[in-house]
Amino acid sequence: MNERKVPFLCGGVFFFLLTQATLPNGSARDHRDGNKDEHSEPVLMTDLIYTFTGCQDYGSKKDTSKYKDCLLEGSCNLPFNDIAVCTTYDNIVTGNYRGALSRMDEFVRWHLNPEMREWLMKALLEILENDSDIKESDTLYIAPDGAAVSKTTIRNKCDFDLSGFLVGILHFILAKRREKNYLGVLTLDSIGVKKNRKARRYTGNLGEALTRKIKVEFLPAREPIAPEVVDVLNDTPTPVMVDGETDDDVINGAIHRTGEVLLAALEEVKIPKPDTKAMADSLSVVAAAAQACTPDEKQKENLVHGISTIASAFEAQKHAMADEIRKNSHREGSDSSSTMPDQDEEQAGETAPEDKKTTIIQQQTNVIQNGDNNVNVTNNGTMNFNF
Repeated sequence: MNERKVPFLCGGVFFFLLTQATLPNGSARDHRDGNKDEHSEPVLMTDLIYTFTGCQDYGSKKDTSKYKDCLLEGSCNLPFNDIAVCTTYDNIVTGNYRGALSRMDEFVRWHLNPEMREWLMKALLEILENDSDIKESDTLYIAPDGAAVSKTTIRNKCDFDLSGFLVGILHFILAKRREKNYLGVLTLDSIGVKKNRKARRYTGNLGEALTRKIKVEFLPAREPIAPEVVDVLNDTPTPVMVDGETDDDVINGAIHRTGEVLLAALEEVKIPKPDTKAMADSLSVVAAAAQACTPDEKQKENLVHGISTIASAFEAQKHAMADEIRKNSHREGSDSSSTMPDQDEEQAGETAPEDKKTTIIQQQTNVIQNGDNNVNVTNNGTMNFNF
């Protein structure tokens, strides 16, 4: 690779061009009134990183400045060189493109100036088409349907979806230009002027060399992407049957038996009764508030994926839990003569103090009672309660 080539498409060059196409920040009066810039470079960087990580915790003013000037490959604050993060985004783009597109739509809607969309598109196209290290057969995921488009096809393409194009450029940078940000310094110098302690000022003429007329769609209407939650919940495995009982039967039976014994034990403990009516009233208020909320497409997608993951994880663990209960029940039945000798009331009275009562619980369960008198029970066999 010729390390002095121009132009070169990398993260720093990409981010510098984005900063030229953002909406204007607040005025000096806004700053005096305490309003912060919503499109400053650190904020822009944080939201750009969100598009490929789904996390808003990244960002750094100092690191952002260095990355934009191609003096930094990445850091813990800017994970452009994090292999795990980049690989994860590659899987999203190739396997769930609509998810990546939805995040980029948010970024475009919040930060980019619609009037600058054609300039930004032409500037990126000129760099892409003249970057000799990108082969004509190389593909980028710039189509809104997630299709990979070759560089040759892009040369002749006139209609573009801005968000889709930005997803494709960002994915290419993370997948193909990781640890190569330093090669963009000369490209930056060719399109902008950098003075000491001042931000680089754009002075180039990118896009003017393109002769074809292009059309750029800015946030077009898209079909909903989240599947119905009911479809996810209905897609569950067939219940496992052992000795005529399903896993649910075994688990619920164990909980029921343990509950009966524990209730008898807790009746001996003087604890304040919970105000169930007040709890129900509070929960009804929360439920009403939740029903009044209308999640956006991203929240719906996250909700569905979350429910699907929880349901899958629970089904995977439920059978193991039921088997453990079956094994314990069998072991307790075979060992009951040796571990629990019969005692009459007179013998029990001889071994226990008169001012205490002894309750024995045999189950495998966890019980937590929150209140003035906390009770935390972890029972993996036989436990004695002395109240």
